[in-house]
Amino acid sequence: MKTINKKRVFAQFFLMVALLHLGEINTVLFAQSKSATQSTKKTTKPSTKAAPGKTNEKNSSPSTQSTPATPASGVQSSATTNASTQVSTPVAGKISEDVRSLGKAVMPARPLPRSLKRPATPWKFTTEELRLSTTTGSLWGTLIIPTNATTTASVPVLIIISTNTVYDRDGNSTYAKDFGNAAKYLAEELAGQGIAVFRYDTRAVGRSKNSFGNEINHDFERTVSDACGFIDSLRNDKRLGAITVMGYSRPNDFGREGGLAGIVAAWKKQVDGLIVVAPESRRWLRYLREQAAMSYPEQTAREVDSLAAMMENGLRPRLTNKDGILFDLMRPTLQPYILSLDKYNPVEVIAKLTIPIIGVHGTMDYSISEEHTKNIVAANPKASFFSIKNMSFNLKDGNLDLATLGPDKGKLPVLPELIDTFANFIHSIEKQM
Repeated sequence: MKTINKKRVFAQFFLMVALLHLGEINTVLFAQSKSATQSTKKTTKPSTKAAPGKTNEKNSSPSTQSTPATPASGVQSSATTNASTQVSTPVAGKISEDVRSLGKAVMPARPLPRSLKRPATPWKFTTEELRLSTTTGSLWGTLIIPTNATTTASVPVLIIISTNTVYDRDGNSTYAKDFGNAAKYLAEELAGQGIAVFRYDTRAVGRSKNSFGNEINHDFERTVSDACGFIDSLRNDKRLGAITVMGYSRPNDFGREGGLAGIVAAWKKQVDGLIVVAPESRRWLRYLREQAAMSYPEQTAREVDSLAAMMENGLRPRLTNKDGILFDLMRPTLQPYILSLDKYNPVEVIAKLTIPIIGVHGTMDYSISEEHTKNIVAANPKASFFSIKNMSFNLKDGNLDLATLGPDKGKLPVLPELIDTFANFIHSIEKQM
């Protein structure tokens, strides 16, 4: 019987689902999926034609290279240069490492001791709707807060920064056909442990679906700005104490940017603590190249690699829908977002933080290797790595998650071990002055 390579199977699935991430999702969903399927059977040649070069209701303001398949000819630099200027293609060789020798052997940390601040019995809680006004529309989210909260910063708060434009605030996705309610269940469990939790609909999903605007105008900085705006709102709430940000990466993320958005927002707003779940430690274009190498036929992978190398050199390849999977991954209207995402090296950003950090990975999260969570942790001396046994990317028991289908999947609880880890960590954080 043929042995199944789990990593390759998951890489193929997750990279294909990533195509659903941005743009006019309702109209291109099936077209992109069909294009991705056809591209795995018949490779396409990349086009190299030249391309032309928050105010909140609560008074807050949102504040590597490898061998290219083809020569980088006929493309134009996106920088302000002479139109005839050419950038040479990268020299053939191994993809450069973002993380070389961090000098820290990372082993799973022991379970945190139960915090004395956790209530002996679960507290009751209430929910409130919050809105963030932006130039393209309003974003909406839910604050779930223990009824014991007073006006004297009596409870800590966790803000969940989830995947961009795919999952709603509860952790459900129509596009990915995932209705596990992971974020909702996590919030309710932590509220019972004396922790307020805020989660929100990112642009293009849920109640925030009309705030996306045009794809060409969307970039990663806007994603970070949205998170920062909500952090400001929570900081102005007198009932709330220490702020912990959770960057939650999921496989249906275009570039697993939930984790990166959490890291960058925590750095920009100087919050009190950070949790990253299954983060990506590579820059986005390197991530794309390596996923493509695992997912597609060799020629297609080389073409993806070539285009990524061009973009790393400041070039803007002009692709059309005739280029199939290449267009889906790096179409002109998506390139501004890709470049804004690729400018961040997750390891470099997290190294700047001086707050308590934990990196969490489930042993049954096959969407990404735990190596990347360990890379993130190794970059910061204040970070610890926690491995949650049998946890899937849905924060649930992976065995049950795989065996359960349909509506029953949404009834599975979040793993108690994860709740304990989060609750003890959040309660251990003191508010910075």
